[in-house]
Amino acid sequence: MTVTQRVHVFNLVVIAVAMGAFLAALPRVGFSRAGGMLGFLGFLGFGLFFHWLGKNEVVADERDRAILQRAQSIGFGIFWMLFVLLCMGTWWILGDSATIPVRWLPVIVYLAWAIYQGAMSTAVLIQYRRMV
Repeated sequence: MTVTQRVHVFNLVVIAVAMGAFLAALPRVGFSRAGGMLGFLGFLGFGLFFHWLGKNEVVADERDRAILQRAQSIGFGIFWMLFVLLCMGTWWILGDSATIPVRWLPVIVYLAWAIYQGAMSTAVLIQYRRMV
């Protein structure tokens, strides 16, 4: 398993823990307060330690860069598709004159970031699996 694969497996585990904590807290404390559980996404930064631990390994070559570039494009496309569906679904369910609380906006931003990172990490792992 390459360094890039280890980083993205770690990212998926962190995202799963953060989403699990968010969904577990949601019925107890509400949407805006459950958003605090998304703070676990900060652990995504610890993926850099995999680069430092694999000092004798080649970190990235042209194939790795191409995989990451395609994965970013896939993650970006999935993020925008879900974002537009979420916005239009909210409008469809709540109607023209409804509003959402401002406290929800940071939670929506973190959820969007988790969706992007999760889609990108999944795309990286799938592309590595296909190339082997």
